[in-house]
Amino acid sequence: MLAIANNRPALLRSARTAALATIAAVAGITAFALANWAAVDALGTTWNGWRAPLAIAFVWLVVAIVIAVAVLQRRAREVAISADEAEERFRATLDELVDAVSHAAEQRIAGMLLPVAGGMVEAGEGMIEASDTVLEAADEITDVLEERLPGGFIVNRAVDIALVPGRFGIRVARVVFRVGPDSTA
Repeated sequence: MLAIANNRPALLRSARTAALATIAAVAGITAFALANWAAVDALGTTWNGWRAPLAIAFVWLVVAIVIAVAVLQRRAREVAISADEAEERFRATLDELVDAVSHAAEQRIAGMLLPVAGGMVEAGEGMIEASDTVLEAADEITDVLEERLPGGFIVNRAVDIALVPGRFGIRVARVVFRVGPDSTA
């Protein structure tokens, strides 16, 4: 109540403004309706029956179409400006996605390779085959990334280059242990 008492002059001004706006809106709607009625009545002397109201309706339809086209053109310009911004956001999000997928693939591959690499000395032949399988699985994963993601080609090539030392190591280990598809051991 204290807030109302303190703001009473502002509230009264707002109430008067709202009342005047309501009266003006009712007067405007009334004037619009009476002007349309007068136009229909005036055209009724020339066009009988439904023709005069249809002509007025057609005029208002044309006015509505012109206003709609003007509004839509303004909106289209705003959207065209937003399309460039949307493309920038898309590219930034895509870069983030590629980084996240690369990091996740790196973590999974490292998680699979590290235990294999640590046990390679102890397990010998079996671990070499497992390492080869892991490298092939990583290659298949990056092939799928290449097919499904924009920029996947880059991820695939980067992982292929990163796996070159591992592949070389497996070849050396095969020679040392004489293990492989063409071995007799």
